[in-house]
Amino acid sequence: MNAESEPTRGEPVRTWAALVALLAAAVYANTLGHGFVWDDNTIVLGDPAIRSLSSIPSFFARSYWGEADPEFKLYRPLVQTTLAIDWAIGRGSAVPFHATNLLLHVLATLLAFHLFRGLHDELPWAVLASALFAVHPVHTDAVDSIVQRAELLSAIGVMGGLLAALRGRWLVLALCAAVGLLSKETAAMLPLLLAGWHLLGDRARRPRWPAYAVSIGVLALYGVARWKVLGTATGMHAAFGDVSVGERALTMTWVFGDYVRLLLVPWPLCADYAVNTNPLVRVTSAADPRFLSAALALSTLAIVWCVAAARRWRGAFWGAWAAIALAPVSNVLLPIGAIEAERFLYLPSVGACAILAWIPSRPETRRVGLLVVGFFAALTILRNPIWKDDATLLDARVADARENPFPRYFRAAQLMQKGEARQARDLLDEALDALPAYEKARQLRAEVRIRLGDLPGAAEDLEILSASHPDWWVTLFLLGRVYGELGDRPHLEKTLERLRAAGHDKEAQELARLFR
Repeated sequence: MNAESEPTRGEPVRTWAALVALLAAAVYANTLGHGFVWDDNTIVLGDPAIRSLSSIPSFFARSYWGEADPEFKLYRPLVQTTLAIDWAIGRGSAVPFHATNLLLHVLATLLAFHLFRGLHDELPWAVLASALFAVHPVHTDAVDSIVQRAELLSAIGVMGGLLAALRGRWLVLALCAAVGLLSKETAAMLPLLLAGWHLLGDRARRPRWPAYAVSIGVLALYGVARWKVLGTATGMHAAFGDVSVGERALTMTWVFGDYVRLLLVPWPLCADYAVNTNPLVRVTSAADPRFLSAALALSTLAIVWCVAAARRWRGAFWGAWAAIALAPVSNVLLPIGAIEAERFLYLPSVGACAILAWIPSRPETRRVGLLVVGFFAALTILRNPIWKDDATLLDARVADARENPFPRYFRAAQLMQKGEARQARDLLDEALDALPAYEKARQLRAEVRIRLGDLPGAAEDLEILSASHPDWWVTLFLLGRVYGELGDRPHLEKTLERLRAAGHDKEAQELARLFR
């Protein structure tokens, strides 16, 4: 069948939908044996409320992070509800959690398939676009990490809401909008996506005014509930800190250029983009080659989009979809808790996959599309084991983000617990080479050096820390013990004086007794 023709009634739509769903499940089947990783440990294992279904009502009246981080105020009660149900099913086993994430991704893929077909009535293109979505490698973070199901649920709410709006099912639209918003804040983009289709899509299928009334009404109710529970509209840590709007804009231009690369050509990939939080690698000047190259690429895409919009090509809407879905994580007007993350691309990738499938969906180029799907699937399957446990994830982060000191510190802490002090020291050396002011890493390296018998090296690290923080009595006490073990009486006496000057006479007396 020609890709541009209308599908006949006898076409096996359900068969193709089932095959796409199986593809989505197949590429993530090797995640079912994974454990709890990174934030899973805090939000799932560290929250006693997750272990009881009776706690579900309380999720709608508290912060997502709870007492683990009271200042990090997010409102995602539906995610917590699903976590509690998974816990009840598996009694602490990680298998039900990963199975749920897999099923949610399958559901999102099916919704993408029906959205593509419902908006354009071209089955080959819809099959290829949804197959690309099913296997796209940038989804591994969102699907493999249990708590990142917030991305999956939010995308399900948005896509389901758009389908319901186009079919005039207002109650379903309200339910989908609520599902999305109660899972993640990015679902607030649903009214804008409806407007995008209204302006750029098929005029005969424009959403009617009740679609806007319902979606905006649910958004308003969500905003009131969120404010009442959290007392703030944002309440998130700002990854940029006190950086100016201008510098944020320069850096995010670079990041958005990287997002385009990840969506269209997802190689190489990175398990940790937190390197961007390092002040040494932020974009601070418009003359920076990273900014210039990204600005050129984005400007070119903007020109292409304008041409597509003027001619009402289908790519105009899907390009707008990707841009609108990325708006909440732009970090320009509203700073959020991360600068760059692959999980942020789950919903925007719907638009990217629609564009990627445009040319290869034609009969003469369909083999190219199949090769791309196969390549993406292989990347995803090979990448999933990264999220098996904390150790494999941190090893991947250390390997991928060579300038990032933070995963090196966390991996070193794990190695210390296992008694592998030499490997821990090597990682901490790398961390401090990248960021000399990383005080936690310096403190840990001092402890590692003590364990390895490198007392002069430990004294050096502790002196640097105590010079910056003369009131850190634990550091001073440890420094005094090191000088005592070295037999360096003058420096021990000086450290005792510093302890007393900081108001820790009791600790100074105890240290003096140890080395009389």
